[in-house]
Amino acid sequence: MVWWQRKAWPLWLCGWMVGLATWQAGSIAQGQSAGAIGKNVNTHASVPAASETTGVTSSIPAVSSTTSTGDASDYAWGTGTRWRAPTDGGFSGSIFATPWPPSPQTVAIPGGPLAAPIVLPTAVPQGQALGQQAWLTGNGGRGGSFDPGANPGPAQFVFGEANGPRRPWVWADVELLLGATSGVDVPPLITSGPTTAGALAGAIGSPTTTFVFGERKMLDNWRPGLRAELGLWFGDKHQWGLSARYYSLYSTSDPLTVIGDGTNVVVVPRLIDLTASGINLLDELIAILLQTAAFPGTNPINTATNIQLPFFISFPGLAVGSVAASVRTSFTGGDVNLRRVWFSTDDFRWETYVGYRQLRLGDEIRLQYVSTSTQTTFTATAEDNVRTSNNFYGAQIGTLFSVAEGPWSLQLNGSVALGNNACDIDFSRVLLLSAFGVTVPLIFSDSGNRINYFSVVSEANARVGLRVTSHLKLTFGYTGLYWWNVARAQNQYNLSQSLTGRTTQVYVSMLNWGMEMRY
Repeated sequence: MVWWQRKAWPLWLCGWMVGLATWQAGSIAQGQSAGAIGKNVNTHASVPAASETTGVTSSIPAVSSTTSTGDASDYAWGTGTRWRAPTDGGFSGSIFATPWPPSPQTVAIPGGPLAAPIVLPTAVPQGQALGQQAWLTGNGGRGGSFDPGANPGPAQFVFGEANGPRRPWVWADVELLLGATSGVDVPPLITSGPTTAGALAGAIGSPTTTFVFGERKMLDNWRPGLRAELGLWFGDKHQWGLSARYYSLYSTSDPLTVIGDGTNVVVVPRLIDLTASGINLLDELIAILLQTAAFPGTNPINTATNIQLPFFISFPGLAVGSVAASVRTSFTGGDVNLRRVWFSTDDFRWETYVGYRQLRLGDEIRLQYVSTSTQTTFTATAEDNVRTSNNFYGAQIGTLFSVAEGPWSLQLNGSVALGNNACDIDFSRVLLLSAFGVTVPLIFSDSGNRINYFSVVSEANARVGLRVTSHLKLTFGYTGLYWWNVARAQNQYNLSQSLTGRTTQVYVSMLNWGMEMRY
């Protein structure tokens, strides 16, 4: 060996040892970093893998005969190539985007700084590149607040919160309504008849009487409305939720004004109920005498239980005037519910809810008329007005089912509420007789009270949804609502000096078109 070779070999050996030490230090540092990353990936893994040098425990499970990979596959591998959310209660954090196919396409490398399964290229469906499964085959977060499998998209698991519970999901929807409340029987407010019938023209029970307004079911026409809902899902698994709704049908009315020019017969039927309790019969009889004196021809028709007094608004040779009659109704409601999901998959979902419901139904019947006697120059001015406001307050319980196929979903839900219906009833009647600048009040009464009824409200709803994006769904459906033990103004009025006190039931039908936004 030459001299320089004999002198240089110690230096060459030292350099080789320094390089080896540097490479080993780099490997150790890399193993520590990988172990630290693996520690935050999945805190639920059941089999730890020890780092070679530092002892840091990695929580990514290794595949072995004693290791269950079912939980891990739940995190990333669903039916076929569909991704889904974790189904166990211990999961918390993000995971890798690489799918976890079943054995035997999964192998584990023993030892090393990060003992983790490796997905073989043969396990990639249709030859897609590794790491692209989440974007190409994931469901994109199809599940929404009403869709089955209300799970976030794959991106949330890959880039989502690493620790702690998931953020709440919020949804809101707005729907246009086309609805109707059940019709109500309106008593005859305006009648007519031939002049040959004389005092019986327009009288109730006369075979020649024609009903101009009333004596039929009214207020059952369809009208527009609006419904809005806001809610959120919260908790580790989003199994609990809160929702609030408000809905309203625009008020509707049926008005009619009739002009009596003295050539036609226009009559307002009126009754004095002789069997009603609490009436001042003397005052009523005085009113009858004054009216018949001021308007000759309006003779009372006596029966066993009442005195009928057809009031002529217009009659040839007797009176001219006008009369206006109207009925009106309005409907609003809302509820607040605490919801619980009991079962949810990609295709089916079941939940229940409890909450508080409130409804309001307002009704009114009004009759206004003025008539001037062509024989005595007396003028009669009158108004009858009955208003009811039904306000339901109660607790409710309900259930909801939802199924889905692709972007389409069908939701069915029903609920029952029990509570109190606080009904406010106002009744006013005025009849004034004027002549020669003097006005005499024949009738002047105004009363109001509140009656509480036990009431039941039930609702059934069917809604079809089409999800057009991960955040937007279009909806169409039908809602039917039943409300028992309701007092309506039109049923209270009976042409006499007192109200009937009757209650009835109300049906509400609503078609809805809308959209739902979720985040």
